[in-house]
Amino acid sequence: MSEHFAPHHLTVKTPDPRELERSLSDELPFSVVVPDLGKSFELVGGRRCSIGSHPAAYSSWRSQGRIFSLYQFVPSAFGLAGHVERTTVPGNVSRCQVEVWTDGGRGFALVGSHG
Repeated sequence: MSEHFAPHHLTVKTPDPRELERSLSDELPFSVVVPDLGKSFELVGGRRCSIGSHPAAYSSWRSQGRIFSLYQFVPSAFGLAGHVERTTVPGNVSRCQVEVWTDGGRGFALVGSHG
């Protein structure tokens, strides 16, 4: 989550989801797929990162004047089995709202500061 508050250098700066997928898939042990977050979300770019000791894809987004961070990861590395509907993690997680879901064998976490 610290990357959400102090984003590191983006190795790929692009508004094109397909370009980000191609670039980051070469750097990670899984195929990166950028999900459709909705028309109000604008992709800024991304980079390889880690969540603990697990590799992940990090991407930065803008929507309605706010910054969002999207992480893609291997769900089984975090004990997520099967399909998980998009759900908000309860409680105040580092002053953020966090939504987690799985889709097509991929795990996602969308982080946004409380607005």
